Amino acid sequence: MRRIVRRASLVMLICSLLASPTILRAEEVLRIDEDLIFIGPDDGAANEFLRANASLTCPRVTPDTCPALVFVEGQLGKEHLRLAYLHTGTVQKEEITSAKCITATQLDKALFLVETSEGPETARCFAVDFERGIAKILGKTSRFHCFRTVPDRGKAMLIHSHSGNGEMRLFELDLKTVDMTLQHVLTKTSLGARFGGIGLHMRISPDFGRAAYVARGSGMMHDTVHTLEVMDLTTTVSRCFAEGVRVRLGSFSSIGSGIPPLEWISNEESVYQHMPSEPNGPSELHQGTYILNRVNLTTHIVTMVLQDQLPLTIKGGSLWVNPLNGELIYNDTWILDPVEGALTSKNHPYSIGNAIEQCVSPSHLHIAYMLRPKATHAAVTIYMRLNGRDESLEVDRGPYWPTRPIGWIE
Repeated sequence: MRRIVRRASLVMLICSLLASPTILRAEEVLRIDEDLIFIGPDDGAANEFLRANASLTCPRVTPDTCPALVFVEGQLGKEHLRLAYLHTGTVQKEEITSAKCITATQLDKALFLVETSEGPETARCFAVDFERGIAKILGKTSRFHCFRTVPDRGKAMLIHSHSGNGEMRLFELDLKTVDMTLQHVLTKTSLGARFGGIGLHMRISPDFGRAAYVARGSGMMHDTVHTLEVMDLTTTVSRCFAEGVRVRLGSFSSIGSGIPPLEWISNEESVYQHMPSEPNGPSELHQGTYILNRVNLTTHIVTMVLQDQLPLTIKGGSLWVNPLNGELIYNDTWILDPVEGALTSKNHPYSIGNAIEQCVSPSHLHIAYMLRPKATHAAVTIYMRLNGRDESLEVDRGPYWPTRPIGWIE
């Protein structure tokens, strides 16, 4: 297994190894670059050293402090990642970390991928485990992104993109041990023109074996047609599975062309969005015909799941699977049933009027939301409403950005 350590720890690691009988062979130093340092397999002092120096303390969530909300508060240039929960009738808050810029993604019930940065040379990526109360450093970088997390398998697939080197590295993260293993390296040299189409828009199958992506597109402003392809990540062999997939943007969008959303619903099937051309041209500036198709990538059978008139979007739409409950989220607004084609509010059974952002718990028992007094007002307030309580509880206040809820621990 390949380990990742901070560059600043390299000298300490070497000194530790020199003082022990363990020998780190030259071929075990797999790669050194400006982002990550990879150290090869070793069962002795090296791994013990890494385990001892790659973890930090963080708040531990217990049954007494569940449910707990992870959120960001602060102002531009100084953000705080915090934990909030109800204890003895009042909202308690604990700080996890602070930095100039923070991003966080929930990977499992109590595990989050957190990136902090004070600048290009001070970026860090952590796996924060609130169940055990530790935060493990994964790398000296801010270019990690979670492609897919599958808690039932105890695995997540992370990508580390390095556009300067023309490569993307895919890592498998063990959700229990928080160890990472390099699985695939995708390079511009090996993929050619396909390299530009994969990026952050590709979707990984639940078994991490294949990637679906938007290969290419053509058209005019706000109205483009695309080809969708699937690639075997081991052989990098690709084939087309959908052509003529159209995406239209609202006239209010400042983006020239959108990307049709797609997502895996099993190891064999994907769902993708298509917007047929309007017979008489677009009659509405803010509405469009949306079709969602389910395709079996083995039998090539395509089944229409949904056709409806829905609001146009800024970027073309989105599809993603909530790993904590398996729900397929469409346009960050609805839960899509990929068999029946039914759309349900993502935040049901809650309906919070005038909320500018909402975050419902995986069980749909609790919700966090943000309100601001006026559209022109810069300040917002985060509230949470817990199951069994009629009133909402104030969590924190801050500027409209970066203040935001991240996720629930139940």
